[in-house]
Amino acid sequence: MGVILCIGAFYLSTIRDGHNPGGDFAQYILHAENIVQGKNYQDTGYIYNPHYPQLGPKAYPPVYPLVLAPVIQVFGIHLKAMKIENIGFFLVSLFVLYFILKKNIPFLHALAAVGIVGMNPFFWNFKDDVVSDILFLLLILISLVFVDRTYRKNNTSKSLYIRALFCGGLLYLCCGTRTAGIAMLPSFLIVDWIASKKPSLFFMGSIAVFCVCMVIQNLLISGGGSYLDQFRWLTPRVVFHNVLIYTDSMIKLWDNGMSGWTWLRYIVFVLLLLPAAAGYAGRLKTISIHEVFPLFYLVVIVLWPTPQGARFMIPVIPFFLYYAFLGFQNIRQPNLQRWLFVVLTVLIAFSYIGKYRTLDFGPLRTGIHQKGMPELSRYVRDQTRASDVFIFEEPRIFAFCTGRHASGYFGPVRDELVWGYMEQIHADYFVLGESDPAFIKEFIARSKDRFDAVYRNDHFVVYRILP
Repeated sequence: MGVILCIGAFYLSTIRDGHNPGGDFAQYILHAENIVQGKNYQDTGYIYNPHYPQLGPKAYPPVYPLVLAPVIQVFGIHLKAMKIENIGFFLVSLFVLYFILKKNIPFLHALAAVGIVGMNPFFWNFKDDVVSDILFLLLILISLVFVDRTYRKNNTSKSLYIRALFCGGLLYLCCGTRTAGIAMLPSFLIVDWIASKKPSLFFMGSIAVFCVCMVIQNLLISGGGSYLDQFRWLTPRVVFHNVLIYTDSMIKLWDNGMSGWTWLRYIVFVLLLLPAAAGYAGRLKTISIHEVFPLFYLVVIVLWPTPQGARFMIPVIPFFLYYAFLGFQNIRQPNLQRWLFVVLTVLIAFSYIGKYRTLDFGPLRTGIHQKGMPELSRYVRDQTRASDVFIFEEPRIFAFCTGRHASGYFGPVRDELVWGYMEQIHADYFVLGESDPAFIKEFIARSKDRFDAVYRNDHFVVYRILP
């Protein structure tokens, strides 16, 4: 507990103003704000572009916005308060992880694993993201513990009904937080089949509760199905590319930030991977949902056409370390086991210290706080109509900052396709940023007779789209 509290104190004392790049947080907050104000959940101002589904769905699952809603109710749009809430979820996740670890590995190894996860620079940096991934990690860990304990205990019929109700609710919360939570369902099925050789009452009751919750969600909120649009790009090449990306993201977790020592992260990764493979193989003799879920989850994210790097690996990282430390238990020579443990922890500590020395602890100057964005937002709020529609590189951030409807561009494609889409959504303005790709700048240049520059600063130009 002391280690976790120290990690929490470090995180809380180093919260950075602003937000990391990406517009997911803006859409989550806009959903939560709609919940607080009793508005249509989907009316965030973000106009979904079916030609560019990778940007984000029409609507995110509602559990995380529901969790954000009380914070917004009390503090308003206060990013620091939301980050503190996420840090709380992370600390509880570490406690649940320790509960899982301590049953199978020595106390010192369990403590080290918790410290390695908690102090990893990736997680430290991620604390400044107001997104659903940390809540998802917590719910997954709680669900796995609950299912595992249920199958290890003898339960009366009465307690099984209560447990099925609770388990079904947990399954829904996982999927209602992130769609990738669907990996829990086949994992649950496999474990139930191993235990009962047929669908048990506990399993069927849990699935029934889950289905009822999903039906209610779909009746109240639609739009999550737009995720399926991304699968138009799914090919074997994409799957292979995803495998490489996620492997690389696991290697970069051990980056030390020093250009002359980048090779060291490969050493650390291999020193963890080999015992992790041995530890996982050893657990297959008494297989539980802890062994099944990581496999199905990896299948889900590898098949997901839009990779997200280490962010999507968050539920896997704790189990990677869990099985690595389990693998150490297979070493029969105590002295060798002890020395490998010491060498590994020293190398990881060296990597962390090196990486933290290169990190910026100051305010974040991206997204809503990138140069020129505050001035652009003021112009849009003061000089345009609430009904106007904009085209912007990250429309969710634009909607969050300005209160206007916005959609993203796509390409490179033929100009008539871009114009057709802008006419379809009745776009009034096109905002061009200095970081926008060359193809969109060339599109503006080719169509200059159809654009009128009405505002500019050093970083953005606002064009009125002429009829």
